[in-house]
Amino acid sequence: MTLSQEQFDKLVAAYAEQIVEGMDLKSLEQFAYDTIVANFDVVDDNTLIDEMCRFYEQEEVETLLESVGANPADYDLNVADDTLTEDQINFLRETVKLK
Repeated sequence: MTLSQEQFDKLVAAYAEQIVEGMDLKSLEQFAYDTIVANFDVVDDNTLIDEMCRFYEQEEVETLLESVGANPADYDLNVADDTLTEDQINFLRETVKLK
């Protein structure tokens, strides 16, 4: 027998909830860190930096770039609008598995 899409989605949600309820804070933090790192494995540096610019002030992004030996002046750190690029849309689709 095959589950309907609705049944499958509900089963995944119930299973995820059970897993999360069984995790302590340290495990949740590690899971969040691992997930974030894995999600950015599929993007290039410009997409990563664009994402950083959407959530942090320019000075914070510059500090992060400098912390890895990169020159912030080599990158466009201004996000002119909230329009997503094709790479960002694909990244989000892959990340959340949109259909």
